[in-house]
Amino acid sequence: MNDTESIPATVAVGYKRFGVPLLLISGPHTDHETLLTILEIAEPRIPDNACEVVPTSFNPDDPKLRAFPRPLNWRWTSCELALRAFKSSGIMMRLPLFWQVEPALFAAGQAAGAPIFVNDQGNMPVGAAAIRTASMDTVVTDTEDAQRFSSYLLKRGAQFPAAWIIVHPILQKAWTIPAPLRSGTAHVAQEVHLFPGVPVLEQCEKLAARKEPVFHLSESYLFEVEGGATYLTSIGDDPLPLFRYALPVTIAQGERCSCGKKVATRVEEG
Repeated sequence: MNDTESIPATVAVGYKRFGVPLLLISGPHTDHETLLTILEIAEPRIPDNACEVVPTSFNPDDPKLRAFPRPLNWRWTSCELALRAFKSSGIMMRLPLFWQVEPALFAAGQAAGAPIFVNDQGNMPVGAAAIRTASMDTVVTDTEDAQRFSSYLLKRGAQFPAAWIIVHPILQKAWTIPAPLRSGTAHVAQEVHLFPGVPVLEQCEKLAARKEPVFHLSESYLFEVEGGATYLTSIGDDPLPLFRYALPVTIAQGERCSCGKKVATRVEEG
């Protein structure tokens, strides 16, 4: 069992800054309920700390939803690299505004030289028109909307965007891409987020080309696998770092990608 002396200094500093007792993370790992308790204690200190916040749930009606502090200078690097690789000329964001990732996507688009257009998931006709008439050649969306929107475009014989960036919520039953995108010529990059705007699994250009649920571990976290569970600890500049947080899925690493990094996959239950 860990005691407070084993907690990394960067983690301890973050917790003290938000007035969170280190004893809360002195056990062998941090489960989600403990994290929610930590965030409830930390929330009154958020205005005093220079940080952004994202929700801890992909469901806006989640009664346990909390604010998770994020760095002011966080860059959505994986998204920016995908935009550059796909030579995107225009980005259609179909992620819910509730996710609070529009500023990060806007910055990634600026860095890649692509403007952003926000399209509500319920307004598919406008989305189709933007693809056809406004050079919105890259769609950034989530797992379920990728299925709905691609099916909508296919049924209407509408123009398909050249590229898609699909964000899978970590608890999504399957990290898959729609059949029209697997069999078509569109480029597809995938990533898995622990919370909205908190990527834990990403793809390089080589993995993206495979159109399979294969990833690299985010370099923002230390991943540990013990007893069939996966834990992660922040090694980046998270204002309130995660410490041996128990992921709701198990991640295994195997072969090495041609880019040099190991390939990570989800261990299916049963």
